Formats: sequence, C-alpha cells, structure tokens
Amino acid sequence: MNERGMGPVKLMVILLLLIGVGYIVTNFIIVRAHYQTVKEKVKEQARFAGTNTDDEIFLSIVQKGKEVDLMLGEEEISVQRVPGEEITINVSYPDSIVLPLRLYTFHFNFRIEETAPLPR
Repeated sequence: MNERGMGPVKLMVILLLLIGVGYIVTNFIIVRAHYQTVKEKVKEQARFAGTNTDDEIFLSIVQKGKEVDLMLGEEEISVQRVPGEEITINVSYPDSIVLPLRLYTFHFNFRIEETAPLPR
C-alpha cells in the first residue's frame, strides 16, 4: 500500500471530527447560556420584587426569554407572593439542540424564593 496519500486523508478526517465536536459543544454551551441568562433575570426580579408587580415581573422574564429565543409564557412561569413576606418564582421550560441526526431537548426547572419586606 502507498502510505504517502494517507497523510492528507487522515488530516481531513481529523479536521472534520474537530469541526463536528466544536459544533456540538458550541450548541450545548448556547443552551446553558440561555438557562443562566433566564435564571439571573429571575433572581434579579425576585430580589427587587418590592418595586414591581407580579405582572411586571412576569413580563420582564418573558422579555428576557425572547432575547435568547425562548418562548416563555404562563405555562412556563409562575409568580407567587405572600404579601409582605416572600415571593416565589417558578420557571420550567424546554430548550433544544438540533443536530444533523438527532434532536436533543433539555428540560429546565428552577425555583427562586426571596424573603424580604415586600409591599402588601
């Protein structure tokens, strides 16, 4: 067998594998970044709940979801307040990665509670 032609072929295969792995990893990082972005917004809204109504908090989270291409609505976001004591925000949503041979769907659920002097 002629070994001279194998160098460029091996290099091409390795480059294609690296590009594929990079593509997949990048997509996983994007989904994780969406999660962190939404979670930070929810934490911020819970922390400053004393200055916003439940509807304002809900709309702010929905808007942040739109910024990262997530469709969040009433089924995904729940805002509950104990007047004067605490606020609890629950968020549950799916986010997907579309790969050439498979669709990966991740389901994120988190709950943020904040106790502080809130308006009654």
